[in-house]
Amino acid sequence: MPMLLFCVFYNLHVFEF
Repeated sequence: MPMLLFCVFYNLHVFEF
């Protein structure tokens, strides 16, 4: 599911920030 991938990607970006 793309939604899960998006969520993971978004979380990673937030964590990096």
